[in-house]
Amino acid sequence: MVDNSIPPLPARRGEGRTEGRNLRASQEFNGRLVGSVVLWAIGAWITITRHAKFGFGGDPDSAYKRTQVIHVDAHGLDAIVIGSIFLALGIINIALGMRSQRRIPVFWCGAGLLLATAVYGLARVFV
Repeated sequence: MVDNSIPPLPARRGEGRTEGRNLRASQEFNGRLVGSVVLWAIGAWITITRHAKFGFGGDPDSAYKRTQVIHVDAHGLDAIVIGSIFLALGIINIALGMRSQRRIPVFWCGAGLLLATAVYGLARVFV
């Protein structure tokens, strides 16, 4: 029998279609990994030291009430919860970059930790 199928065209030199895609995914994942490690480091530092003192947003020299800095000065359990927020965001960030089915439980682990911090905050406000 005669094979009448058309052979695939060779890739152009330097094009590397699949290699470029894998390289791009690898670089994207490494960026997420670095971002997650930074978030985990901030969260771990705040959680271990049990002290969180920083300014959040705004302009310190502004005369307008809407653009002033929110000052955070938390100690003890409140600081642990603030550190847990950073840890949860790092877990969710790494889960969003995963390509396998393992991302689902990892995402829900981060979402559960974030939800626990929200429940703690609501309990502090209303109880």
